[in-house]
Amino acid sequence: MNFKIVLYVVLGLLALFLTPLIFQIILWLFLAAFSLFYNPKKHYDRPSAFSYGLLKLGYRLICSMGRVRIHFKGRELLPENQRFLFVSNHRSKFDNMIQALALKKEKLAFVSKIENFKIPIARRFIARNCYFPLERGNGRCAVKMLLESVRLIRENIASVGIFPEGTRSKDTKLLPVHPGCFKIAEKAKCPIVVGVIRETEKIHKNWPWKKTDVYFEIVKVYTPEEAAGKSTIEIAGEVENIMKKSLEV
Repeated sequence: MNFKIVLYVVLGLLALFLTPLIFQIILWLFLAAFSLFYNPKKHYDRPSAFSYGLLKLGYRLICSMGRVRIHFKGRELLPENQRFLFVSNHRSKFDNMIQALALKKEKLAFVSKIENFKIPIARRFIARNCYFPLERGNGRCAVKMLLESVRLIRENIASVGIFPEGTRSKDTKLLPVHPGCFKIAEKAKCPIVVGVIRETEKIHKNWPWKKTDVYFEIVKVYTPEEAAGKSTIEIAGEVENIMKKSLEV
């Protein structure tokens, strides 16, 4: 029998007979053990279905512990059977986890700040799933990120997610959208999916006493043909305006 099927059956049986707390502890131990098989310093060409499933399991556990309820709209706008560049506003450390869970049918590799590649357990899983460490102010690193992102999309390995503000907004106001990230879509000739996320900045304030409802929505999709007629500066300006209007609703 397939190892993954056996594993899922065992975990399902444990979930039936153990208390939620004990089961969560076992899952964390399970993830910690499996993370040792992944080298955080190694460059992986593509994520495996199993490693990506483990990454999403970790995200589900974190969101469950954070008492997060996800409300997602706009799935019908997503391109079918096509990799894309995904961009969104950024308010919380939970943003990419929530978005990866909402877009569970798509395989997303995020561009992430280099500090996240120092987090125990997490650094091994994000490295194995082709997340790219971006060091701010490092031009050579930015070029490598561009080339790797284009490769993942062109070779139909994964879609790429990036926060075009460059950092988290501290007061929920949208920061300027940088045009450089849209070079990925320009070079890969892929759609650009624009999302907005709300209320994630409240998660740490509400925890542990209250649940937090967070709202994630796909608000615009640029086809490759639509994007091709515009400069990255024009697209950045449009995306910034679309995000602002969507966040004001």
